[in-house]
Amino acid sequence: MLKDIGRYKYYLGKEVLVKVDRKLGEKHPNFDFIYPVNYGYIPNTLSEDGEEIDAYILGVFSPVDEFLGFCKAIICRYDDNENKLKWEGRMKSKYKGILFIIISAFSFACMNVFVRMSGDLPVIQKAFFRNLIAFFIACGILMKNREKIVFPKCRGWIDLMARSFFGTAGIFANFYAVDNLVVSDASILNKLSPFFVILFSYILLKEKMKLFQVFCVFMAFMGTLFVIKPGASGMPLIPSLVGLFSGLCAGIAYTCVRKLGLQGVSGSFIVLFFSGFSCLISLPFIVMNFAPMTIIQTVILIMAGQFFITMAYSYAPAKEISIYDYSQIIFATVLSFFVLGQIPDYLSFIGYGVIIGASCIMFIYNNKRVSN
Repeated sequence: MLKDIGRYKYYLGKEVLVKVDRKLGEKHPNFDFIYPVNYGYIPNTLSEDGEEIDAYILGVFSPVDEFLGFCKAIICRYDDNENKLKWEGRMKSKYKGILFIIISAFSFACMNVFVRMSGDLPVIQKAFFRNLIAFFIACGILMKNREKIVFPKCRGWIDLMARSFFGTAGIFANFYAVDNLVVSDASILNKLSPFFVILFSYILLKEKMKLFQVFCVFMAFMGTLFVIKPGASGMPLIPSLVGLFSGLCAGIAYTCVRKLGLQGVSGSFIVLFFSGFSCLISLPFIVMNFAPMTIIQTVILIMAGQFFITMAYSYAPAKEISIYDYSQIIFATVLSFFVLGQIPDYLSFIGYGVIIGASCIMFIYNNKRVSN
C-alpha cells in the first residue's frame, strides 16, 4: 500500500538540494553492507518517521556532501516506514553539461599536443610524468572526500591488474602514436575505444551484441582504414597500428572498469591503483635511461599531466551528451595546425567523418532505447 504518496509527488521533476549523510562507498553503521550510491535527505522536510525525506542520488559516481538535481521517481518500500525519492545526477542544464564535456575534450587535445611539444624524450618518460601527476590527483580526491576505500575481492584483483596493465600499455601506445603521427590521427585512433568496449563486453562480460551494434563497430573500423591507409606509399604504418592498439588497450581497460564498478570499487581507487602501477612499471626504465629535460620540457609535461587531466576529471561527461567528447578531434586538428603546423590529408578527414558518424548513430540509438 502506498503511504501518503501525495507529499512526495510534489517533488517529481523539481530541482532540489539534497544533503548527503551516507556517502557512496561508506559502510552502514549497523549492518554489513556498503552504500552503492550517495544517500541523503532534503533539508526542512518531514517524512512519516519524523525525520527529513530521504533521497538516493543516481548517476554520480563519487562521494559528495550535497547535490543539486532533479527528482525522477518515488521509491515505495513495503518493508520501510517511509517512501524515498530518487534523484538523477544531472547538471543544472543540458547546455552546461555540453560545455563541461567540450572543455574536457579540449583539455585532452591540449595534453596530446603538449606531449608532442615535449620533444624527443622517451615515450615511457613522458607517460611516467603524466601518471605520476594523476596519482597525486587521485590521492588528493580520496583525502578530500574522505572516501572509504572498497578493495576488490579475489577475482576483482585480477580485473584491477588487467585494467592497470592494459591502461598502461594504452598510454604508452597513444603517446608513441602522438609522437609519430599527425596528432588528430592519433587522437581518433584512440577514440575507437568505445567500439572495442562493445567487443570486449561480449567476450568478457558475456553481453549480447545486437546486429545494430555489429554494424556500428564495422562502420567504425572501415573508417579506421581511411586514417591508417594501409598500402599507401610514405604512410607511417607501424605508428598507425600502434595508435589502433592504444584504442584496443583502452577498450579492454574500460571493460575492466565496468566489471570493477559492478563490485562496488570506487573510481578514485581505480585511478590511484592504475596510476601507481603505471609509475612502478615505468620506474626501472626511468632509472636506467633517464633523459635530461630542459625547464620548458618539464613545465610542458607537468601541464599535460596536471592541469588538463584535472580539468577533464572535474568536468566528467554525462552519458546523454557523451557524443560531444568527439569534439576533441576538432580541437586536436586545429591546435596541431596552429602549434605544430600539421594538416591531415583528405582521406583522414573521411575517416574522421565515418568514425564519428558511427558514434553518432550509436549515441542516438542508445538514447532512444533509454527513453523508451
